Amino acid sequence: MLKGFEISINDFGMGFSSMEQLRRSPFTEPKIDQAFVIGAADKPAARAILEPSVDLARRLNIRSVAEGIETEEDLSLCRRLGVDLAQGYYLSKSMAPLNVEAWMRTHNANLESGLS
Repeated sequence: MLKGFEISINDFGMGFSSMEQLRRSPFTEPKIDQAFVIGAADKPAARAILEPSVDLARRLNIRSVAEGIETEEDLSLCRRLGVDLAQGYYLSKSMAPLNVEAWMRTHNANLESGLS
């Protein structure tokens, strides 16, 4: 956290999101890139990166975020691994801010009834 703001490292595992950045930055969550989330249940190489990334966040006492949840299998694997937050089209398409409250009411109602 920096001056009261939480900081995410976007696209964790790609490009400039290095281990050195993790060591030096006051971040609050790595957003694990979708390349390591999509199909990880069936792709050993993707899972080999996803799993220790989630474990690393846990060891650093920060949240882990999985980008690119597109199937029930993706979501189930992330749940089993202990991912804290998930985003992707399986959960919801992008939406205007005005639509978020209504989506949350419907989503929460579905969760309570066991539909989602």
